Amino acid sequence: MKLPPGPIYIIQNLPSIILPPALTLLTAKALPSLTHTSTPIPTWALLLAAVLSLPIAWFLQIQYRDWRDARAARKLGAVLPPVVKSRLPGGLDVLRRFLDNLSNGYPGDLFVEFTKEYGHTFNFRILFENRFFTTEPEYIKAILASQFENFEKGRVICEQNKVILGTGVFNSDGDMWKFHRSMTRPFFSKERISHFDIFDRHASSALRQLRTRLAEGYPVDIQDLASRFTMDSATEFLFAQDVRSLDAGLPYPYYAPPANSVEGGVNWDHPAN
Repeated sequence: MKLPPGPIYIIQNLPSIILPPALTLLTAKALPSLTHTSTPIPTWALLLAAVLSLPIAWFLQIQYRDWRDARAARKLGAVLPPVVKSRLPGGLDVLRRFLDNLSNGYPGDLFVEFTKEYGHTFNFRILFENRFFTTEPEYIKAILASQFENFEKGRVICEQNKVILGTGVFNSDGDMWKFHRSMTRPFFSKERISHFDIFDRHASSALRQLRTRLAEGYPVDIQDLASRFTMDSATEFLFAQDVRSLDAGLPYPYYAPPANSVEGGVNWDHPAN
């Protein structure tokens, strides 16, 4: 039986949770013999020290990481990107602004705001984790192309995305990534990526159906439309035969009169519906 991600995450982090209190209690136990005193340490003091050892150890770990990164940057002659200012510990106010944007606006708005304030590359720390953002073309080129092997996804990211992405080209590093890349490379040769007519034809069909449905006064599920466009384009591009999911017609909303679903060109017998 395979464990879900939650217990796996807890098990992986157990050493960092158990070790500080354990070392604190062991030190307290050995302290009387080291100091040659017979006065026992009160139980409440031991418990308090054990509890406080966790945030202290966490704080020291963060400080060490920042010092290590700064030293590595100096050694390479690099400059660390600016850090987004936060009024609350762990960037909780920044996280709250992200969540507000996600619910009441556009997720990218905050990045635009940060870019205007901090430049094209910055570090926005969330829950004490460094998270770098860049819109600098040369940096993006280095990350995705010229220096790709220097920017691994890492074990943590791969494990977190494994349930969704498996171990394919989008969620692997090293030899596994090279294997998947070699399998997909033929599909992205110069000859294949020049087949813009495939995408143009399916895009025209999708936009035509979108305009028709909006002209009728009904909303369109854009995610459904984009999925059909992607499916038709990808299957024709990769296999030279598309599944024609756009030919099924776009579904009407649940409150539309039944006659519209029949007369509006919706083929309910089509596998896409």
